[in-house]
Amino acid sequence: MAQTPPRQNRPLLDEAASLDRLERRSVYYHTDRLALRPFSIVDAWPLWEATRVARFNEHLLWPQPAHVDQVFERAEAISAEARQRRLGALSVGTRATGAWVALLRLMPGEIGHLELGLWTHPSFWEGGWSTEITRLAVAVAFEQTGAAVLTARTNTRNIAAQRVLEKAGFERYAEAQTVPSEHGQPMPTLFYRQPRSGWRRAPEVYCRSDATQREAVAELALAD
Repeated sequence: MAQTPPRQNRPLLDEAASLDRLERRSVYYHTDRLALRPFSIVDAWPLWEATRVARFNEHLLWPQPAHVDQVFERAEAISAEARQRRLGALSVGTRATGAWVALLRLMPGEIGHLELGLWTHPSFWEGGWSTEITRLAVAVAFEQTGAAVLTARTNTRNIAAQRVLEKAGFERYAEAQTVPSEHGQPMPTLFYRQPRSGWRRAPEVYCRSDATQREAVAELALAD
């Protein structure tokens, strides 16, 4: 799903503790095949491997890196923004081997909104992995932050991403020309959203400790 990360001088959802809670409790979330964990610089290695596939870079709206150092620089920038509470950054790995599957980013937009971005390794583009990853991302976002609405965007050519978003409960609400940050060319983009109201965790997504999830809900209520 294509993304242009916002540069906003405020913490995630105007609440510094939200990012800490998201990263700390992400490790409790899993499916039968996948598990979440905080993003690490070492994840730049499988991300570099993914960038060897031209379509991967096209969907990200960035030029194909010529050297692994460029990917490490990007990973370091993402980690820095996470430390500064500009976004949430999590990795998705397989439960069986821990192999890196995807990078999940949650980026603040307008108050109460988080934009979901997923960079999925091409090895996991088929087999239902993308829908599973997206449902996992939605669960941790809604249950561990105070977001009222999740949003996402993708270019009009990425039919697979559109289907994944719709399967995960997102609805399209706008289509417009946007300017990707690294290409400078207007790109036809579809915008999606999913409100917290009416949302239910997908049955294939588990929280290893639902007591932890209830504790998070209680914390959010106190914060309000």
